[in-house]
Amino acid sequence: MVDKSPWQYSKTQENKYARQLRKVAQHSGAIIAAHVNDDGELEDISSMMYAAKLYSDALEPWANRVAMAMIKGVAKTNERAWQKQSKIIGRQLTNVLSNSNISPTIEALRQENVKLIKSIPTEAAERASKLSQEAVTTGARADEIAAQIASSTHVTQSRATLIARTEIAKSNANIIQARAELVGANSYIWRTMEDGAVRESHAEMANLTFDFDDPPEVGDEGNHGPGEFPNCRCYAEPII
Repeated sequence: MVDKSPWQYSKTQENKYARQLRKVAQHSGAIIAAHVNDDGELEDISSMMYAAKLYSDALEPWANRVAMAMIKGVAKTNERAWQKQSKIIGRQLTNVLSNSNISPTIEALRQENVKLIKSIPTEAAERASKLSQEAVTTGARADEIAAQIASSTHVTQSRATLIARTEIAKSNANIIQARAELVGANSYIWRTMEDGAVRESHAEMANLTFDFDDPPEVGDEGNHGPGEFPNCRCYAEPII
């Protein structure tokens, strides 16, 4: 792995966010478990869905706080990266950044993250409901369906971890671009973590230069920049 770049997001921030979202997943799994009988079958699906919706709605104030704390943490880390560049390039860049307003970007990220957090319990309940219906419509073995329903907490925690990693990277990508546009930096170098976990399609983008407003086509993922695809750890290094 390469030495940590100032443009990378903090792994500590990612881990903290993931732990917070996994708590939501844990409680979501408990809601489902409370509606499973001794045979591993769901009972009163409508009641389960209602309980998940109530929990989702109740999460909003907490989700707002947690999401905003994550985004501000990413923004602060990114601000330090720009400050290092200011020392290298000069006071003019410092002056531009000191007056920069990235609040529209932060607000858009907040809304997206709150929506995703609130979706954790409802999507978990919908998955359990679909599994229960499969037992009826497809004739699947009851014990197989029961095992899948029982794994709801694990599956939901995995999704929570994916959300955390994806949204940290996406927040970093969006904030880098917002500040780059303010200082007139239109291009970036695509950087990867340079380890075995890097997707082949992303490795092909490594160290190439692109414009922020013209993201490249990446494999079969469509057009996107670094850090803008699920589970992507890549990041943009602005060319100033």
